[in-house]
Amino acid sequence: PGRVIGVEHPASIVGGAYQAEPVRKMMEKGMTALTGAPNWTDAWRSFFEKGDVVGIKVCPVGGPKLSSDEIVLRNIIGGLKEAGLADRDIIVFNRYRQETYAAGIDKWVPPGVRMEFASEAYNDVQLDMEGYDPEHFMEMALIKPGENINDPRYRRSHVCKVVTRMVNKFINLPVLKHHQSAGVTIALKNMSHGMVNNVNRSHLTPTGNACG
Repeated sequence: PGRVIGVEHPASIVGGAYQAEPVRKMMEKGMTALTGAPNWTDAWRSFFEKGDVVGIKVCPVGGPKLSSDEIVLRNIIGGLKEAGLADRDIIVFNRYRQETYAAGIDKWVPPGVRMEFASEAYNDVQLDMEGYDPEHFMEMALIKPGENINDPRYRRSHVCKVVTRMVNKFINLPVLKHHQSAGVTIALKNMSHGMVNNVNRSHLTPTGNACG
């Protein structure tokens, strides 16, 4: 079983804006409590070390007002660097490039840290393979109307190459949100739908729902 650490700070949001110092304190408290390490740096060294290549999966699907947070992202990058990682060994990634830039996440990424994407932009077909791994997929007998069930392309959702070929560890940085068919989503949907292709077949309508 995993461990979940809950943290809070009464001054973390003031006037609708995140406050850097309280957020940092919450992250320090959470990381040291999770790992049992005496301080922030040792907490990150519990998970990461020089030579790792770490992906940070952001979630910009809700636009600028409902996306992964700049303060949190910058502190994660700082923690990885304190654990010994070089800038080039940190990759901020998401499925769609346009969606990520529209949320402004590219402006939060320090020089030297890489950004990677599986697709340029959302489309209803979702079968492009350039950024996805042909050898790593989930298959189920679920297709969109009019597609050929005997064609494996329509039955499979392939994982992005960032996960399967570029990194040896990744950090999931989701947001708490509501989805028409999945309900309340946090970490799982940022992986199950956020870094694979051919996913809209699972929730074409509010009643045509296979997110479970």
